[in-house]
Amino acid sequence: MRGRELGSTNVMAPTLEVDLSEPKNRSLSQTASHVFVALLAVLAVLAWQAWSNRDQGGAASSASSQDVSHGAQPEEADGSALSAPAPVTNGQDNALPSPIAPPTAAAPVKITAAPASLRVWHNTRVVLEAEPGPEADFTRYVWHFEDGSNPAEGAKVTHVFPESVTDRHITLEAHRTGSTPLVISKRLPIERLLVAPVDGTGDLVRPVPKPRGLRVAFIGAGAALPNDQMLSRLLKLKVAAFVIVGSAPAAGGAAQTLTKLDSPAPVLHLDTALASPEVPLPDVALKRAPLTVVRDPLGRVTHGAGAGVWVLDHVAFVPHDSRPLASNEAAMLALQRALQVASAYPSIAMLSARPLSPLIDHEQVADRAFRIYEHALRSNVAVAVSASSGVAYDGRYGGLGAVSVGQTAPHGCARLAGTDHCQRGTVTLIDLPKKGGSRTLHLRLPSLSAWLDTAVLPSSVGKYRR
Repeated sequence: MRGRELGSTNVMAPTLEVDLSEPKNRSLSQTASHVFVALLAVLAVLAWQAWSNRDQGGAASSASSQDVSHGAQPEEADGSALSAPAPVTNGQDNALPSPIAPPTAAAPVKITAAPASLRVWHNTRVVLEAEPGPEADFTRYVWHFEDGSNPAEGAKVTHVFPESVTDRHITLEAHRTGSTPLVISKRLPIERLLVAPVDGTGDLVRPVPKPRGLRVAFIGAGAALPNDQMLSRLLKLKVAAFVIVGSAPAAGGAAQTLTKLDSPAPVLHLDTALASPEVPLPDVALKRAPLTVVRDPLGRVTHGAGAGVWVLDHVAFVPHDSRPLASNEAAMLALQRALQVASAYPSIAMLSARPLSPLIDHEQVADRAFRIYEHALRSNVAVAVSASSGVAYDGRYGGLGAVSVGQTAPHGCARLAGTDHCQRGTVTLIDLPKKGGSRTLHLRLPSLSAWLDTAVLPSSVGKYRR
């Protein structure tokens, strides 16, 4: 039996030659023994070749997976409450690619601190440095340490924080010629000591919690259309309704996608086309209602007892048209009447393009903001949602819960006033229960499995407090 080539490697099988001219006194048992040994050798070579091919294939698969993981964009380590990255699926075994958020621009100026935390009951010497962005033209930097010490000037300063027992806040004024100073702040945390769990196990990953009442997803789409993967993931998180912020085509695209996904979830569109001193809104834009129902296959969204109120289950949505720069008295009376009608429902969400107080630098807020606040407070509004700022935030505006909706694809640096952190793409979930306060989660793209936490969202922005 001659040798042959096995697989891609030239391996010669042992050759068995039976000499028929041997003496007849050789026993048949000896001949059978030689045949058996040769067959075992052939089988061993074949098994070795099969095992070698399998090992090479596994190594190639491992290398391929490493290449993919190096090319992926992980979640930023910014203190977000992380959850297991659940892949978006189409109901089958194949996972669909998640939407990837585009990179954001750099902040105008960023504060770095070394060390990044303060020691408990120790004098901590910290080197602070202002790192301007590529297009910044700052000429002077003034630091305020809020510990009773005098301000310091310079792009790089050193300060000793005495015997810290809590977090400290520093404020930087970045001056430029012919413009007001840019003011940003940074929290220097006190060192956190690691606490081992009682049962000896590691920290549990926090999943996105179950809905508390009606769960509504607010998507700041802008020019980007919400895709199948995003909406499928949100449906798995028990989102009952969608409010698309931005262009009407984005809302229409979301409605078509939900129809394709066979979801009964309604889709509403919140218009955020703002007037400005330079570009006033045309009459045709002002004639469009600020909040419209784009899709409602089951007829669940109904008008309230009066105009300007949309009702879904136990939640009344009251839109306030803050797109113009000024609100006339008729608009304020209409809002007051709508809130009075909505007060008959267990939960009220007031929707507005502009916020009640600035969330970003040089922002024009809703006209007559304090009167709007008074009407909302008297009507027991659960949450006031604004959408034109383009940044994600939630907190309290006096006695009123307030939420700002971010963007799925931020333009430039989406930055809250007074901070140096550029937000990435987010989708905002708001739970509105029949009783109790609302709950807000700003889910981060692309996974929609982590949300912005206190490390990213500051404790205060202007008049807002978390």
